[in-house]
Amino acid sequence: MKKLSTILFSILLISNINLFADNANKEKSSEEVTESSLPVMGMISGRVIDSSTGEALSGVTVSLEGTNKVAFTDFDGKFHFQEADLRSAKLNASFISYKNSTATIHGKNSNEDIVLKLKTLY
Repeated sequence: MKKLSTILFSILLISNINLFADNANKEKSSEEVTESSLPVMGMISGRVIDSSTGEALSGVTVSLEGTNKVAFTDFDGKFHFQEADLRSAKLNASFISYKNSTATIHGKNSNEDIVLKLKTLY
């Protein structure tokens, strides 16, 4: 009788271990992230210019939508963000007496600058 109970206990223990392993594998597979949903981090740089004159605008506020990242253009109208999700980045530029401008970034790191053109309100 003692042998039988030991065998039954062993079978029960092994089946519980298998169930636990199956549940762990199911949870792991449901938590897997597809590569397309991962952010592609990179640098975004660009210039802000007046749309009618083509002159660089310094002191323009450029923000990265969905984050708290903000950059200000330098004397040449240039700005950059070190770490940004390049798959879904949207830039907003605002400056006193100009209409706000937006640009959406789709793709990977490139050496090309993003040019945001601002129009005067008047």
